[in-house]
Amino acid sequence: MEGLDAWLTDLGVVFTLVLARTGALVTTAPLLSDPSMPVRVRALMAVGMAGVFTPMCLDYPSPAVENLFDLGAMVIGEAVIGIALGLGVLVVLTGVQLTGQVVGQMSGMALAEGTDPILQSNSTVFGQMFYFVTVAVFVAAGGHRLMIEGLLDTFDQAPPGFAQIAPSLVHEFLGLVSLGFELGLRVAAP
Repeated sequence: MEGLDAWLTDLGVVFTLVLARTGALVTTAPLLSDPSMPVRVRALMAVGMAGVFTPMCLDYPSPAVENLFDLGAMVIGEAVIGIALGLGVLVVLTGVQLTGQVVGQMSGMALAEGTDPILQSNSTVFGQMFYFVTVAVFVAAGGHRLMIEGLLDTFDQAPPGFAQIAPSLVHEFLGLVSLGFELGLRVAAP
């Protein structure tokens, strides 16, 4: 019975860590974090994805959890990775929405604003149009599958419980933000 207890404890820890990473992705990634989708559906999606990914992560070495504080620190590290992945995709799509804002300002159509349900703010019609067209192209090109594949690749790079928040992650994310802003301005340039 001792072996079964240890195995179930390891399984529970790995599931919790995988759920933290997938839940953070579902919370921040475009399409998955749509406010019009009920919270229960998003939570069920995160739990379902974690349930599918957990058996894949059982081949990796199990993290050593001595107490609840260790588990909490590991959950925070996993959540940071999921948030970084989701925000990375969101920054690029928001850069394209910036293109629509600039085009709306340059064409004089910025007065026609509407409520943006995604960002929950006012946005120009061009901004919303560019964003939704980009999301449609993102889905048509298989970007949603690449996003999930990227999540699976993060488990190869940093198995559950062994995620380290490196200073280079902050620099990479800032580079991605500047790239998204640059993309928005380049596309809007005449």
